[in-house]
Amino acid sequence: MTPTIDSGNCAHMKIAMIRSRNRVVMRHIADSLSDRGHEVPLYSVLFRGVDKESYPGEVVVGRFPNWADRKRFGTLLGYGRYLSKLARTVDDVDVVLVRNVFPCGHGGVMLQKLKGMPSVLMLQGENDLFNFDEAHWTVDRLRPIVVKESSKIIAQTSYQRDFLEKEYGVTSAVLPNGVDVERFKPIPKDEARKELGLDVSSKYIVSVGAFLPFKGIDYLIHAFTRVVESIPNARLLLLGDGAQRKQLRRLTRDLKVEDSVLFHGWVPFEKMPQYLSASDLFVHPSTSEGFPNVVLEAMASGLPIVMSNVVGLGDYFQDNRNCFFVPPRDEKSLEEKMLVLLRDEALVEEMRERNLEDVKGHDWSVFAEKLEGILEGVMDSSK
Repeated sequence: MTPTIDSGNCAHMKIAMIRSRNRVVMRHIADSLSDRGHEVPLYSVLFRGVDKESYPGEVVVGRFPNWADRKRFGTLLGYGRYLSKLARTVDDVDVVLVRNVFPCGHGGVMLQKLKGMPSVLMLQGENDLFNFDEAHWTVDRLRPIVVKESSKIIAQTSYQRDFLEKEYGVTSAVLPNGVDVERFKPIPKDEARKELGLDVSSKYIVSVGAFLPFKGIDYLIHAFTRVVESIPNARLLLLGDGAQRKQLRRLTRDLKVEDSVLFHGWVPFEKMPQYLSASDLFVHPSTSEGFPNVVLEAMASGLPIVMSNVVGLGDYFQDNRNCFFVPPRDEKSLEEKMLVLLRDEALVEEMRERNLEDVKGHDWSVFAEKLEGILEGVMDSSK
């Protein structure tokens, strides 16, 4: 398909986006590209327990067990159906934009070979480079194929870019995720707390993410145990769920902080601005990351941030400017930095102002303009 050109010489593209997770991120990307005049149909792969009705306007091209189930036959059967439906459904597009290596990346490469549509792979996180706890056995086998055969790869950090160059000999663009600065902006703290039914007099530390080993929530709970000894009205607000839920709840009981650690589960995306604005401090204790959108959302909400200094994040976040970096798994450093920010109001205000200014460069509109340029380059080179 040949793209049409407007009077401003900007190519209007039809971009097929394929995703398996990160619904909110992919929807933002699709909407931002649509705002720039492109047609962006969204194709989704759903996993066990996900309600199809929760994804209006998306074409469901696959449904099969979660990779963590390790059920090879069920996964492969579902995977075959997914590839078949993808081949029948996606047609007449300029470029395919996929999120993560498996299953989306392999589907994109298949469409590229069958129909001549260039496929662009956007890395989601470190699971796309290495196998962690929930990565299915098939990923290792398909990763080299997807990485080497994709027309273009978009890494989130310079670390991912350098790894791809060294390991596979491929070059990639670097483009981190964006944030909706209109949705995520400071709300008066008391107002947000009253709306959520939170105590207006407590000090809230919030952390958001899946309860998986590499997210480091257990280290955060251990560090918080000492924080609450010094600040009795401190509360740890955990937004998320996952395989470690029972283990983490048991840990709070063993450490005798179950009354101070609040498990609120996954909260609707529409409620996230209220939860962030209701909090005093955001902590991201992961031991491995790609590029955490939730940190940008916390910045846009005006929160001070403590986060693990995992590889790649130093590209975008600066210690003692818009965050405090701590070594991964370092409970003592976590404790110390949390206490500093819970006690020093002047420092919090300085970090807040810098975060609100820095995050403007990550708005989804800025992201979409950069992504548009990458996609147009891919189309030009494929002619």
